Amino acid sequence: MTRNHKHSFKQNEEQQYQKYIGSNSPTYIDAWKQAKNPATFTGWNWSAFLFAPVWFGYRHMYGWATGYFLVSLLILLLVSFWPWLQFIGVPGPESTVLVSIIGHLAIHALVGIFGNAIYFRHIQRRIQLEHENKEKELQAAIPLFQAAGASRLAAMITTVTLIIVFSAPMTWAATYTYSPPLPEGVYLHLEDDPAPEKLIDVQDDFTFERYNATLQLLLVLDEPIGQESVNITIYKDDKQHTEQNYTYFSGQHIHIDLLDTDYPLNEPGEYNVHVEVPGLYDEQIPFFLE
Repeated sequence: MTRNHKHSFKQNEEQQYQKYIGSNSPTYIDAWKQAKNPATFTGWNWSAFLFAPVWFGYRHMYGWATGYFLVSLLILLLVSFWPWLQFIGVPGPESTVLVSIIGHLAIHALVGIFGNAIYFRHIQRRIQLEHENKEKELQAAIPLFQAAGASRLAAMITTVTLIIVFSAPMTWAATYTYSPPLPEGVYLHLEDDPAPEKLIDVQDDFTFERYNATLQLLLVLDEPIGQESVNITIYKDDKQHTEQNYTYFSGQHIHIDLLDTDYPLNEPGEYNVHVEVPGLYDEQIPFFLE
């Protein structure tokens, strides 16, 4: 038969816990008594789950309240990088709003699960400071934030202060989207669609419908082309379809009308476009008309 080990308080220790907990102390003490190890897990806390940073401030756990905002900032930074992470193949929802909601729900769930245990260790630490005659010095120095019991005023001041402190970095993180610039290469798009500006704008494959719009080519180079020519050859079924030569360029981003999808002789199927800039670039890429 397995014995159910529960936590027991030492003589007069329960009164000390009641003093430092203040409001709702019987609920916390009963939960800790029922737990085998209250410093690890003592059940779900709805107040901690619903109002995590306010609850931390209310219970004088200011380091944890600050930690909540730091983790929230990290989630917003993750959201800023999320389109790029999706682009390189990281699985997950496409919506950055959903990623933010899931991240914050996860924080609140963890606080709801471990809040009682965190609070138990906090109260233990305060009782230890009292035994070391340091608690009275702290209460004298900052009476509101080190007072025994809980404090609505401390919760309000802590939450508002942290919102003010973190408002600037959180606003920046919420509006920033990470995306590296386009690397050297050839990018195709229809005339009616905007040309890609960043890597996350690039299509997964170059498949286009006929009778739609002019197919355009964007050539991105690592260095300015100068007076070099751009030679473009299109192949269909391994046979040369068209050949073009352009010589009036000077920049690193070059836009060219490649193919008229309305032209009847441009039949559906696989094409290959060979782009050459002597001494700078030489590449062949496939695309499809359907």
